[in-house]
Amino acid sequence: MKKRGLHRIGAVIVGVGLFLTGSWGGELAQCLLKNTPPEKQEVLVKFVLGLYAQEPKFRGLLSVNKAEYERVEREAVNFLKELPKKCAPQFAHTFISQGIPGIQREFNLYGQMIGEKQASESVAKKVEAIVAKLILAPEMLEATSHSSKK
Repeated sequence: MKKRGLHRIGAVIVGVGLFLTGSWGGELAQCLLKNTPPEKQEVLVKFVLGLYAQEPKFRGLLSVNKAEYERVEREAVNFLKELPKKCAPQFAHTFISQGIPGIQREFNLYGQMIGEKQASESVAKKVEAIVAKLILAPEMLEATSHSSKK
């Protein structure tokens, strides 16, 4: 029974390791990332942050200059219209094998990878520290071993 809990912890550690090293993502997400230069990655992160800034529950956390956001939005939309053409084989394969949900998953992975790449080193270290505390927290280990006994 305890082995199952250790396997779960191992799976979490491997998953977090892959996340932190950027060694994850599907075929389409990897292609999209490969075809997105760093300056466009920055534009896409600004675009997403701008979208969140418009949500009432996030307004106090984020403030965005309206004119700057409109410029970023135009640039992001124009870039995203052209990007799938650069990954047409991967796009087609994902669509045929997984449908629209697969395309959505790949674009979500793509966004996560860009966010990770654009994060400053200090943000990455903070995320690593939080994840390490969660993984190594005794109460999590205990909860995992209890749930594996069921």
